Order: sequence, then C-alpha cells, then structure tokens
Amino acid sequence: MDHQLECGCIELIRIIQPTDEERRNPKYVPRLEINSEAKKIISEKFQSPISILVYVGNTGVGKSKLASLTAGVLQREKYNQSLSPFLSGPDPKGVTHGVWMWREPLKDPNKSNKKGSILLLDCEGMGTLDQKTTANLYLFCMLISTAFAVVLRPARVERQQGERLQNALQGFANMKTPYVLPNLWLVPVELPHLMKNNKIISSNEWINEVLSVTECNNTLSTNENKLLETQYNYIRQMLPNINVANVSYLPICFRDDSQLADDIFTQLREASSECFYTSLSDVIRQLLKSGGKRLPGSYSNLLYVRPAELAHLMGDLIDIINADTSPNPDELIGKYLLERFEQEIVKKKIAEFQGNLLSTTKSYLKKNLRKRETETQMNDNNIILSNERNHLTKQYITEITKLAEEKIYGPHSILLTLELFKRSLDHVRKAMDEYQDPELLIEKIRSNFSTNDQNDQEKKQKILSDDTEQRLEKITERINREDLINASISGSELQVDLEQCSECGRTGGIVSIIHSKEVCSSKRNGNYYRYNDQEDVMVCDACRKLEKISVTKIECSKCGAPRKIISFL
Repeated sequence: MDHQLECGCIELIRIIQPTDEERRNPKYVPRLEINSEAKKIISEKFQSPISILVYVGNTGVGKSKLASLTAGVLQREKYNQSLSPFLSGPDPKGVTHGVWMWREPLKDPNKSNKKGSILLLDCEGMGTLDQKTTANLYLFCMLISTAFAVVLRPARVERQQGERLQNALQGFANMKTPYVLPNLWLVPVELPHLMKNNKIISSNEWINEVLSVTECNNTLSTNENKLLETQYNYIRQMLPNINVANVSYLPICFRDDSQLADDIFTQLREASSECFYTSLSDVIRQLLKSGGKRLPGSYSNLLYVRPAELAHLMGDLIDIINADTSPNPDELIGKYLLERFEQEIVKKKIAEFQGNLLSTTKSYLKKNLRKRETETQMNDNNIILSNERNHLTKQYITEITKLAEEKIYGPHSILLTLELFKRSLDHVRKAMDEYQDPELLIEKIRSNFSTNDQNDQEKKQKILSDDTEQRLEKITERINREDLINASISGSELQVDLEQCSECGRTGGIVSIIHSKEVCSSKRNGNYYRYNDQEDVMVCDACRKLEKISVTKIECSKCGAPRKIISFL
C-alpha cells in the first residue's frame, strides 16, 4: 500500500526566551527545550546507523535554503508539497529559531538498499543570539552530529564566526571524554572552485588561506588581527581535521525564497539545475563519508547510537546544558557508554565466569574428592579451589577490561580510570564473589560422604551430578542468549506498516515498534529488534527483554487509539 510521505521540517530545539530579570542576572543560564514530538519521530522512523548532518553559520548566509535543497537531493521520490521545507528568507533577525529537523529519514543515495538513515538539522543563524546561547546551541549540535557544516558566504571565516566557534569549542576544553568532537566542514556556497589569485588550489591550501590572517587584505586593527589569529589557532588545535566542501552557483529558480516551496524535487532534476545538483550531490557524499553516529566518547566504529537511544540522549544533553553556566556532559556520556559495557560485555562474561568456575570445580572434585577427607585434605582442597576462584576472577576482570577498551572506550581512555567505571568493576567482582554454587556443591558432596551407605552415596552423587549438569546447561543458554541478543540488536529495527488512524486520521506508514518507558525496566524508550531471525520473537535494546511479536499492539501516538497493523517488516 502506498502512503503519502509526511515530509517537511519540525522544530527539534526551542530557545526559551528569558525574562528581563533573568537577562540582568550574571548567573543566568540560557534554557533550551526539546520537542517531544520530534523525539518520537526519531525513535519511530529512523534506523541506525544514523548520519546526522547539521548546517550552522551566520544569519542570512543561506543555511536553511541549503538544508531544504539537501533534502531535495536526498529524497528518492516526490513528497507532499503542502508541507513546507525549512524556512528561509531575508529577515535580518533570521527566520530559523532554535534547531529544526527534517521529519522524514533520508537515505544515502550511494548506499541503495542498505540499512541506516540520515537526520538533517538546520541550526539558527548566529548573530542575533547572545554569546552563551550560541555556544550552547553549537555544543549540542557538535555533540550529536556526524558532520558539523559551517555554511560560509562570503567564503571566509570572519571574526564573529571565529569567535562563536572558539566559544563553542571551549565547552569541550574541560571535558575528559575523547572521541566527542564532530567532523568540521567549511561549506562555502556559490563557489564552484577553490581559488586564490585566479588559480585553482587544493582543499588544504584553501583551508590554510581561510584560517590565516592576512593583514594587508583586511581593515582590522593590529589587536583585532592578533585576536583573530588566536581564534584560528584555537579552532585548528581543537579540530585538527577540518575539511571543505564547496557548492556551485544556485540556479535561478532557487534564488527567490518565496518560490522555494515549489516543487524542489523536480526542479533539482531539471537540465537547468544539473550543474548545481551534481555539485550539491558531491558535497553531500563528502559530508556522509564519516558514516553513522556513534555514541559520543566511543572508540569503536560499530558502536552506533540507536534511534530511541539517540532521542533520549538528546533530551539528557539539553538537561545538562540547562543546568550549568559551563555544562560538562562527561558524566552523562560515561553513563551511556557504561550501559552498553554492562549490557553487551559484562552480562556474558559473568555467565562465562560462573560456568568456568563450576565446571572446573566439578572436574576437580570428581578426581580428588571420592571419599571422606581428613582435616588436612579438606584444608588443602579448600585452598586449591579458593586459589582457582581468585585466578578466574582476576582473569575475567582482565578480559572484561580489555574488551571495554577494544569495543567501547578505546585504549588508555581516561574514562576507564574514572570512578563510574571503577564502581562498575567493583559490582562485577561482587557478582562473582556472590556466586556460591561451586562451594555449595562441595558442601553437598562432603555431606554425602557422612553416611556409610554406599548405595545411598551413589544415588545422591548421581543427583548432584545431574543437578550440576543442568546448572551448566542453563549457564550455557544464558551465554548463547546474550550472544544472540547482541547480534540481533546490531541489525535493523523491527518495523510495522500501519493503516491510517481510524480515530484522528493520522497518516499511515512504516514505523519502528517502541518499548515504552512506562513499561520498559530501563525507564526509557527502547527499539525492538527481531530476535535471532525468529518469526515471532523480538528483543528490546534498552532492557533486553524478549517479547512475542504476534501479540504486539500499536497505539496512535497522537490520540492513543489502537492502530491497525498491515504487516511486520
């Protein structure tokens, strides 16, 4: 069944305007607010890995227009034109306020039939906001984006823009978390070639030229030039890998903002727009090179943030930014990484430790405990088995820490030395210490030898052996289950095709199944994934609980009425 695409943009982040009294307060913290409807769209409609492109820049440089045209290039089919593109126009105060997002997931044209989606963001033009609000918006956009694209027109990073970038980057200076800064792209518009003195130059040469002060070519004072040079140096120090992607001249049909709501999809593909379409397509291809968004602070190229997880992370980031004049999301990032560490590494390794210790104890006792022990033999056996426990505990703690480096944090990450991670390892040791099945097995065998009835001993010994085997089988099942869950949630989100809502008329279409925070034990929304390719079993990535697909009910997110499911995808 064909569904009308519900495109257009929606507000993601709103700036809460301060009162006059708040403006006069030197300790006032600008407040941002995230749109719950936008979070719901991200959770339900987007699929990981998610590439997040955000356009920023000065007011009036054409960010919003470029964002709309980017959406037009990325769309695979024509959308409903009654739903508007990103707002753009000549208003000196800007027409975009806060951060807006394209409400439909877009697809990478170079990766047809592959999973993943693109989230396109348009940030308010800088120049009308106060310094702190600007820095907070930039901080948010930098932390959640894969490509932070600074739109330039004219093609230079002037003093005010350099100051805004420097202020935003200073928010990262006190952070201990590595791997958080995005890929910074300078995107000069209406610049078909990178030029100097009428000669085409390389990307590196152009970046060096743009981020250098040439006093003879500007009207700044000596002190202003020194300040600008300081800003450039700071930007390059914090972001050693800066790229450029230039966009060719706009076609005539897109120069008038009042006509931008016309058929962008078709106009971009007309012969008169061919040069621009090719240029912008190449820019988009470059911006997407870094791939999907990983959890901030993650070393692994495969630790992609999942849709519902991303929506929740965005909300948590806004809370951190609103809470302090100098927000530091280190602890928040550490919490998200720790959750992945404990779910995807610790659970399995604790089960392996238990299985190894119980199996080793059983084998040792079968060989060395065949009759009642003397006191000396009992002490010797206790020491040997205690040493084996200590050895395995140390071995598995080492393995767990190594896996944390390889799969989550990266080698020598400062996060591995912080109290949050140390407490987690303490909990692992405690869980290992509290596992007493091997010691209980020893006690039962010794108790069995207290009777002189040989037949009774053999009967009880058989029961103990069978019970231990069953325990080992259950541990093996737990290990396999953790492996299958990890493999399942690395796949595509489980989606359903819905009919139009019979009560409120909400558009039908394809959405992911969400495990609501009201019932999920993680206390946040989670995405469901098909478990081990089974027809009727799914698993939540947040709480890792298995559920039957066939009994799933979907409620309308607008009116709460039951939605008719056409099919599971």
